[in-house]
Amino acid sequence: MVSHKNAIIATITNGISNARIEATNNKIKLSVRMAYGFRNIDNLISMIMLRCGGLNIGLPGRAQRI
Repeated sequence: MVSHKNAIIATITNGISNARIEATNNKIKLSVRMAYGFRNIDNLISMIMLRCGGLNIGLPGRAQRI
């Protein structure tokens, strides 16, 4: 902790975090596990883009969550 004191203080004062990147990495890893067995890589990439792209595509007949 003592050797990283300056970095910890800079993180707290600037409010910078890598949480969004870690969350996106987690979504991609989960998508890869879900896509096990896809026949081509294009389907995997499409699924990752849909999950991480920020679009809210609802299922037919269901209310949209906001």
